[in-house]
Amino acid sequence: MNFYQQLFIFGLTVLSSEPGYTHQNGPRQIVLAVGAVQTLAAKGAVHFSNNRVLKASDLGSSIRVSGKNVGGVDVEFKNGSYHVEVLKPEQFRLYSELEELTRHMRGIKVHIQESQIQISGDLLRKSDWIKIAQNHAEGVPFQFRAKMEASTKKEMILYFHQLLKSSDLPFGLGALTVIELDRDLAQRL
Repeated sequence: MNFYQQLFIFGLTVLSSEPGYTHQNGPRQIVLAVGAVQTLAAKGAVHFSNNRVLKASDLGSSIRVSGKNVGGVDVEFKNGSYHVEVLKPEQFRLYSELEELTRHMRGIKVHIQESQIQISGDLLRKSDWIKIAQNHAEGVPFQFRAKMEASTKKEMILYFHQLLKSSDLPFGLGALTVIELDRDLAQRL
């Protein structure tokens, strides 16, 4: 991820206070790539909210699902329910990499909302942001919507000030302060 992408995402992170979408109180979320197959334990009739996204085969005591197209679909049956998100293969790779990378990061969660990868929760350390930014696959977008404590926000602003200074761009810390305070700008972006 280049400097400008880091700065843009950081600006949105500083400005965004909206929590990310999760299925904590709802059905279990499963993420598949287009063409990938997974078997789900299911009893009784199976109902899909969108059959263009997923293909299912009845195996008796379970069903085999495969991703047909990008999108989300709710799968309901007698003994439970799932929300299945189907992603492009490159999105799925990034999702898997981010899941592994953030697994031991306190406060950070990776999930899918409207077929987009999102990172939400609380960014507790600048080093977590740097690891995520350095391991991001070019050309595969994701949204970083984690909130920050004031001390972390200050560290991040200083980090980007140093990046701006080292890149010989004609603005410095003042530009980041304006970005941080201009909530109307965030809504327009």
